[in-house]
Amino acid sequence: MSKKQEPAYPNFTWDEYFWITTARLPSWSGCDSRNAHGGKSEGEIVWFCFAPERRGEEPLTEDEIASVQWIIDHEEAIHDSLLQGLFKHYPSIRELESENIEEEEIEKLLPAVDTPADFNKYIGIHCINVHQIDGGEAPYFGIELWCPWDEDHTQGILMHGIEVLEVGGVDVAVTLYIAENYAKKKL
Repeated sequence: MSKKQEPAYPNFTWDEYFWITTARLPSWSGCDSRNAHGGKSEGEIVWFCFAPERRGEEPLTEDEIASVQWIIDHEEAIHDSLLQGLFKHYPSIRELESENIEEEEIEKLLPAVDTPADFNKYIGIHCINVHQIDGGEAPYFGIELWCPWDEDHTQGILMHGIEVLEVGGVDVAVTLYIAENYAKKKL
């Protein structure tokens, strides 16, 4: 009988607020990234935060660790889907954000992009927030992205598996009830 393989990144630590870990996600290599604590990091080293809201400090269960492992295992499809979702919403983001930016700064802070892959030059993951919701085969999670158009905050993208559910501010990525509302709609 073969020994069950341990998840690739089970080394979570409790940081007084959340269970956190890091993982290498090759699809994000070359992106502009900062770690969850604000420092620069390699684009493919990504911070994970399990249950950013309403979970105690008791150790993670096997199912909870498996939900993070699912994201690691599907990171390329997630990356591609996220870029497609951001590309779809970017015209409205660009229109809204350009109202607050000096005209000579628009192209620097809100660069024109012709394809979803163009975002790789401008964004990077700040943190992946995995919500403690039973999503069936795939977890619900929010990705906080560093982006030039909002250097004080992050762009938030809520996902269920490889499906982009919502693009918005950081609250979309970290707020549990937003993810719960999407989960209820799928029942």
